[in-house]
Amino acid sequence: HVFTQGETSMKAEWDADKAERMQADNAAILSRVKNNERVAEQQHIDNANITKVHDEELSTVRTALARSERLRIGTALCGGSAGVTQTAGAGSGAATDPGSRVLSTEMDGSVKSLIFEMEEVAATGRSAQAFIRANGMAP
Repeated sequence: HVFTQGETSMKAEWDADKAERMQADNAAILSRVKNNERVAEQQHIDNANITKVHDEELSTVRTALARSERLRIGTALCGGSAGVTQTAGAGSGAATDPGSRVLSTEMDGSVKSLIFEMEEVAATGRSAQAFIRANGMAP
């Protein structure tokens, strides 16, 4: 009878200890889950801000290219090529830069498209750097 009493007491202590450890483990898990949610929420905010800056930067470049005059190229680079047209008159700017020619509409569009693609790559690189910094991955 004494053995059973000791066994029961020991089992009760074991069960209480086990329940206490389980409660502590559950509290730690819940704490990590809440912390992970906060981190994920902050990362979402950071990523949205980075994307917004990226998109605004590209919008500015797109607008600037659309508003810009047709591009000019020096005759030393493209002397008389088919994609370049001679300009005439003071309004064209030829008087201020007589050694240059205005690109044809097609060439102007192609060059501006290339400029935009280069700006897009650069903006994406800057966004990646911002993401790395915002998420604590920079040295």
